[in-house]
Amino acid sequence: MVRLVERLLPWCSFACIVQALPRFSWDRVPLYAHCENVTGPLSDEAAELFAKKTSFVTLEKKHNFHTPPNAAHAEQKIIAEGKRLKAINPDLEVIMYHGLDLSLWFYDVGAWFEEHPQYLLNCNDRNYIMGSGNVFDQHHVYDLAQPAAVEAWVEAGVKAVETGHIDGIFVDGVLEDTRGDWVGNPVLNFMGYILGPAHCNHSHASAWLQGVNSSQKLLSQKLGPDRLIFANMGPPREGNNAVMIESFKPNNHYLQRLQQLADAKKYVAVHLYEADYNSSLAAFLIGARPNQYFSIHGGAFEPAWTCNQLFNNWHWEYEEALGTPEEAVNNSFVFTRSFSSGTRVFLDIRNVTLAQPPSCIHWSSGKKTGNACSGHPEASSLVI
Repeated sequence: MVRLVERLLPWCSFACIVQALPRFSWDRVPLYAHCENVTGPLSDEAAELFAKKTSFVTLEKKHNFHTPPNAAHAEQKIIAEGKRLKAINPDLEVIMYHGLDLSLWFYDVGAWFEEHPQYLLNCNDRNYIMGSGNVFDQHHVYDLAQPAAVEAWVEAGVKAVETGHIDGIFVDGVLEDTRGDWVGNPVLNFMGYILGPAHCNHSHASAWLQGVNSSQKLLSQKLGPDRLIFANMGPPREGNNAVMIESFKPNNHYLQRLQQLADAKKYVAVHLYEADYNSSLAAFLIGARPNQYFSIHGGAFEPAWTCNQLFNNWHWEYEEALGTPEEAVNNSFVFTRSFSSGTRVFLDIRNVTLAQPPSCIHWSSGKKTGNACSGHPEASSLVI
């Protein structure tokens, strides 16, 4: 990476020339995949499925992690997989994971920062380290209070898109507070232990958070308006035209969230963890608007991120017809919605304590999905 910080970028890069937003259709459940295979590349069968059956694929940070060279050149491995996927379907959008808060040392940009530690977060002569007890998950933090660090981070994303094999950027760690409370004493936080002392003052913290904002604006300026730039783990900033709902659940909060993001004209990736698949799919179909996509479901937390698991867990519902939807009907939190194919959806979220609320999808093929397709009066009335 030659003179990464010193070289200023033009206001708009080569990537601005190309329009690269994902296709959307109501023909079937609009799908995307967000995953990684730590042990190696996608199988030929998985690559074929993802390329032909989804609108975009987001490749996570450790994709191909143990493919030689082990634990290095993450961007190049993701770019190579993107090239392979787009050779199968040139209309597929491939999104690269590019974390904003942690300087991932197995990325080329992270390795460059390790060689230039003056651009890493450092307070009282001690670099801040975030992660768990696993050596593969211990990382320094970009000092986003420094404009040069912001420019270096942005350039890494732009360079990936300029290869032509990456279409957009998934930005993790778009935070609205200082991660792990590194202003003051280290604390245990939701991602793990802070392993190094951090005593940054509040003015530095404020500048760091401003760097979060400026990084997204600058990245959007370089890539142009027709590239997906996801925000995750915090509210979207100027420049973020896409958002992941990382742990979608079948309740009114997430139905309202879909509406809010549609009103804000954001692309939306809906991702599941432990939430019930059947009722979550029903909730998505009740609330979905154009440019909102449902993740191929991989199961509980760890399998949910594994590409092989997503391939092996392909659901027959993804092949069923939808068609243009009517507006959902809300009768005191009993929702129904019809699609032009004849598919009809029912969801009852009156009891907020239920992890698996009553739901039923009557597909136009005659198949059914859900726990309330028989014996529930409102759901039974939807039979085609």
